[in-house]
Amino acid sequence: MEVIQLRDHGRRVRAGAHAQQVHDQIAKALKASSRVRLDFDDVESVGATFLDSSLWALVARHGATVLRSIVFAHCSTRVEASIVTRGVPMTHVLFLTGMIALLVAGCGFTSTSPGEAVVFSRFGAVDPTCYPAGFYLYNPLTTSVYHVDVKVQKFEVKADASSRDLQDVHTTIVVNFSIDGSKCHEVVKTVGTDFAARIILPAVEEVTKASTALFPVEKVIQERPKLKKEIEDGLKVRLAPYWITVQAVSITNISFSRDFSHAIEQKQVEEQNVQRAEFVRQQAEKEGQRQLALAEGQAKANRLLQESLKSSPEVLQMKALDKWDGKLPVYMGSGSVPFIRLEQGK
Repeated sequence: MEVIQLRDHGRRVRAGAHAQQVHDQIAKALKASSRVRLDFDDVESVGATFLDSSLWALVARHGATVLRSIVFAHCSTRVEASIVTRGVPMTHVLFLTGMIALLVAGCGFTSTSPGEAVVFSRFGAVDPTCYPAGFYLYNPLTTSVYHVDVKVQKFEVKADASSRDLQDVHTTIVVNFSIDGSKCHEVVKTVGTDFAARIILPAVEEVTKASTALFPVEKVIQERPKLKKEIEDGLKVRLAPYWITVQAVSITNISFSRDFSHAIEQKQVEEQNVQRAEFVRQQAEKEGQRQLALAEGQAKANRLLQESLKSSPEVLQMKALDKWDGKLPVYMGSGSVPFIRLEQGK
């Protein structure tokens, strides 16, 4: 009788091409012997083997079938089964199949979605492996199962801090982070699955306080990108020892105390009033310059006209004639200015 030892077979099947190696061993053993015994050390290996449809096809090709389970332990320790050649009664086959079904039914199972990892803890000791997404059997009496999300996650924190000049600053910080998929068992072992509340929350609050204190209150908004970078760099350093990778940090809201906000509003109103007064002054100055320019132009025009009339009195008479309607007054008092001056003696 050929004996094949399958130690930790279930885990090794998940890790790679171990199933094909087992198939090759069984095929070789069936050629050399009419009976082959498979020894398992855990129920997961039993499930991985006997639920393997390709193994049944292999056995059928060699004219054999699974006969019996000799040593049986519930979801743990050692399970021994046999493969024999053709001619085995079907009742034996059905008996073994039923026993395996009871074995699997009495065990726990879990499955994960893409982007999740599984960590097993047996008798309180965390397995040093992060298992990828898949289907797993385990003993619920001795084993605990932890699902760890290794995708990029979002965590929002409302953090209060003080500026360099001791003004209250209220911020809302959003952290995008992920768990190292190869070290999630270390996270479960050292922190647990509630790492967001235990590690990330206090880290964000502390780093935000330390970073905000580097800026005076009027620079908190003006230099917001610098404040964001200070917080992001600080969180990367704080969370790296816990296998938590900070992908990005966003400051979604910044607010101040009510008194300070009111003071800012008053300052803005005063600045607007000053700007308005300056605008009015500039407009008045421009209007004054315009009026002055007009007055200077008019004065210059009058001066030129006066000089012209002094040098040529005939021009004034010509303008009067242009306005005359051809009628002379009937009476003219003494001292009246003659309409047309006639030179005597000419």
